[in-house]
Amino acid sequence: MRLFYSLLFVFAVLGTGPAWADWHFCYAVTDLRHAVYFSKAFQSELSLNSIDSAFSNWLAQNKIDFNTANCPRADTEVAIKINIEAAKKFNTSEHRSVVDVAFAPAR
Repeated sequence: MRLFYSLLFVFAVLGTGPAWADWHFCYAVTDLRHAVYFSKAFQSELSLNSIDSAFSNWLAQNKIDFNTANCPRADTEVAIKINIEAAKKFNTSEHRSVVDVAFAPAR
């Protein structure tokens, strides 16, 4: 019985699968078009480098030229959505177009 409660505690604390995934969004700035491309919030267990590479590849496949691209992370969906809205607001204030894109890497 003691083993059962110990295992139950471990599973409750550790969880499984996506509970360990970080929240991300990706953005790309293009000076030529005076625009910033934003993905929606998504969860992924991939490394930051893998996500950044996947986004850069996605941009290239969709023929979107960009000067810089990045995929920030956060611990929660709420935090990443706050970051997205702040980034969109900032870029709008800088007279850049905000463009939503349908990018999300494989988990």
